[in-house]
Amino acid sequence: MARVLPPADYGMEKTDLLFLSWDRQGLLIKIYFTHLHPVFPVIHKDWFLAGYSHRQVQESGFSEKPAKTCM
Repeated sequence: MARVLPPADYGMEKTDLLFLSWDRQGLLIKIYFTHLHPVFPVIHKDWFLAGYSHRQVQESGFSEKPAKTCM
């Protein structure tokens, strides 16, 4: 089984990073699962989308599940 290393700190605060909007993230994820994942499945689609959806709910502050932005 593959090991997962903790994320590198690089001396940066989380607030120093620029994040893509939820819409842009959803578009890139959809493109990945449409074009790359079928021929080179690097991640488990169901696990990834469940974690992504959970993170989106936590960061947006909504208690209900958001509409799926990806497949």
